[in-house]
Amino acid sequence: MSEHVYATSDPTIVAAYRRAVADRAEMGKRIAADVKALGAGPRVFVRTSGFSGIPTQLTAIEQQGDHVPDGWRVVRGNLEPRRGKPGESAREWLANHQPVDVRDAMEKHGLPRACWLPRDREFGWTISQCRLFEHDGTLWASYAAEPGTSDSGFDTERCSWESRKLSEFYAAREAMEAAEQVAGVAA
Repeated sequence: MSEHVYATSDPTIVAAYRRAVADRAEMGKRIAADVKALGAGPRVFVRTSGFSGIPTQLTAIEQQGDHVPDGWRVVRGNLEPRRGKPGESAREWLANHQPVDVRDAMEKHGLPRACWLPRDREFGWTISQCRLFEHDGTLWASYAAEPGTSDSGFDTERCSWESRKLSEFYAAREAMEAAEQVAGVAA
């Protein structure tokens, strides 16, 4: 398999990416504060899917001590909503505290969520998400294979962004990491 790289400087797409990243950071702060107020956490558990249209979802919260908030139950040491009517408040809490999925936002702008890779010597597929970052007003995405080209039946979306050279992707990545180090931000 060879990596496939795409990029876009479309101001609408770059703005949507920046908005999604900022919204994700803001929601992360809200989740942390509200988990603490609930008397749980600090860790939360998130399920990520490679399937199109299925965003990242917060599914459980780490239990703190013996405390079990109303509407929650302990499952494998974590807090999950109770079943039926007693768990409605917990399910509502989860629904109101879902993280912003940047890849889901970018999927609306021509960037497939993942590509599908055939497994060696066995039937099946591996879902591989793209690496995505911004540098100098350009969004860069790298896939382990060309999206939309497997015969899995699921991998149907091709990337609408401009195809770029792998060397350009790594040069932009290195420049972004160097700029973060100069700014004192750990990548």
